[in-house]
Amino acid sequence: MLKLSPVEFFFRGIPEGFIFIFAVLLFSNSKIEKNKYVLTSFSYATAVYFIRTLPINFGVNTIISMIVAIGLVVKINNTKVIEIIKSVFITIIVEFFCEWINIFVVENIIGKNLDTVFGNPVSKVIYGAPSLMIFMAINGVFYIVLKEKGKKND
Repeated sequence: MLKLSPVEFFFRGIPEGFIFIFAVLLFSNSKIEKNKYVLTSFSYATAVYFIRTLPINFGVNTIISMIVAIGLVVKINNTKVIEIIKSVFITIIVEFFCEWINIFVVENIIGKNLDTVFGNPVSKVIYGAPSLMIFMAINGVFYIVLKEKGKKND
């Protein structure tokens, strides 16, 4: 199981849910309505928390989380399914890339043992924060580029 502690849920899961849903809406060029965005993000973060408690193999949780993200965004934000599916795939790839960079830095540059770092919920949140910041920065740059080109719908 990939269960999250309450510390991880509040300091990693919820912020990640908000960044993830923002990216999905951004990559699909969907209108971001504040109330729907907050509802979708919090629902997604909560769903991921419960998905990670299921007795399933690593990787299956990602697929289930993607399906949940697609369903929530389409249902709550009234968006096109095909656009959201593409956006979820793009977002997952970008997020995994950011996490890979973070893991590489923690293990190879900082020299920390990943089992030790990720064995403690607090250190996991602290050492995992850079991947969220990178992910947020990428989304911010993409948002600015779309806004300047006049292609952002909000």
